[in-house]
Amino acid sequence: MKGSYLEVRHVSKTFPGVKALQDVSLCADKGEIIGLVGINGAGKSTLMNILCGVLTMDEGSISIDGRQISISNPRDAEQNGIAIIHQESIVFQFMTVAENLYINHLEHFVKNGRMNYKTMYGRAAEDLEKVGCKIDPSMPISDVTIGERQMIEIVRALNQGADIILFDEPTSSLTIHEKDILFDVIRNLKASGKTVIYISHFLNEILDICDTIVVMRDGKVVNHLESGKTELSEIIENMVGHKAVEIQADFKINTEKPMLSVSNLSAGNKVRDISFSLYEGEILGFWGLLGSGRTEIIRAMLGLDKRNAGTVTFYDENEKAHTIRGRELMEHCGYITESRHHDGLFLRLPVYKNFTMANLGKYCNQFLRMKEREEKQELQTFVEKLQIKLPGFSAAAEQLSGGNQQKLIIARWLSKKQRFYIFDEPTRGVDVNAKSQIHQLIFDLARAGNGVIVISSEIEECMSLSSRIAVIRKGQIVGEVTREEASDSKLMALCMGEEA
Repeated sequence: MKGSYLEVRHVSKTFPGVKALQDVSLCADKGEIIGLVGINGAGKSTLMNILCGVLTMDEGSISIDGRQISISNPRDAEQNGIAIIHQESIVFQFMTVAENLYINHLEHFVKNGRMNYKTMYGRAAEDLEKVGCKIDPSMPISDVTIGERQMIEIVRALNQGADIILFDEPTSSLTIHEKDILFDVIRNLKASGKTVIYISHFLNEILDICDTIVVMRDGKVVNHLESGKTELSEIIENMVGHKAVEIQADFKINTEKPMLSVSNLSAGNKVRDISFSLYEGEILGFWGLLGSGRTEIIRAMLGLDKRNAGTVTFYDENEKAHTIRGRELMEHCGYITESRHHDGLFLRLPVYKNFTMANLGKYCNQFLRMKEREEKQELQTFVEKLQIKLPGFSAAAEQLSGGNQQKLIIARWLSKKQRFYIFDEPTRGVDVNAKSQIHQLIFDLARAGNGVIVISSEIEECMSLSSRIAVIRKGQIVGEVTREEASDSKLMALCMGEEA
């Protein structure tokens, strides 16, 4: 392996029963962007946690500019010029933008025993301007967008003297515009001689922005690929260890049997006069830019948010229509929410309790005691069916990888055998292998005659899954296209209010 500015050599890390990293080596020069890819559990996060001082390695060495360094904690990483930009920005909600920016060095702005906010805000404005960010430094951080919070983290890292910057899934919650801004900033970091390691499940981003791609699998580095000479299929094959299998979509939609009908639904100022129907065997896609109101439509339909107007009608197996009031529709659907950590999982509860949470009556005896043996037996069925990797039934849900957490939520609703399902961002933050498995599950549900609604920020995902796509803009359905009619340019034109 050639000498470089950053050299990671023969690093290994073992947890009880798991070899997380095995003899991992990589290198990166100044002014180079390294893409680090691999399915969940490949070892990417473990390696990043070692570099930024959250974990210590068992074996191996790390060198910067030819000098071997020791990293035992985050302070060591900072002092050696290493910083990480997290997927979920680390901020202090009740502080201002400037206070968050200088949180580790607020003492620099103390004068005569008092905080000199005028100086702090002036310096913050100058520092933010360096990355093209023009937000007011005196604003509460709670009023700042996710993309702007990432800019604050980048400026914080640069102010700490970081020459090596790690990005962990930075675009998973960004708008298209915010992503473009972030990429411009990363390219500027490269031009200024910074070393960047970029982790993402969005492989098109990896090809777009990275110079070299390091592929990990089962705790090992299995290949180094040159971005400009690599196809997407080659990356996927290296990640999973075999060629990708294309899923065939064969819809058999019964348009004479609506399963759900929504008429003139309005809620707050984000859902306006929404009408649509969902049929047996159909996958209906909702697509729009971040903030367009996609999730708000679903929440109003389910009664999770208060409706101002409109009706929701559900048709049972005997085709009898039921006008839905309040949250009654939740009894008939499986709802995989967009944020598994926020409202999808009880992260500190055991895996098997998360699995049975939506159907407790099934596992409760006449004395109102839970039948844990039956809970675990049924979970085992779905572990095998969905290929869920668990450290154990009693392990906390937070110990699972993102893809396995998502499959656990899906298993919860499949076990209840609902008639229709809602998948909001079904593959956010999961690897390419889990993504393919979840797509297959969605197709299987439709083939079995269920109705499925899919909300996705990924335009390609929405087009590949859906038999019909409703385009959402400013809380309204502004157009519908069939699978055959759909193209990214057509959907984007509708979303932007242009002629398709």
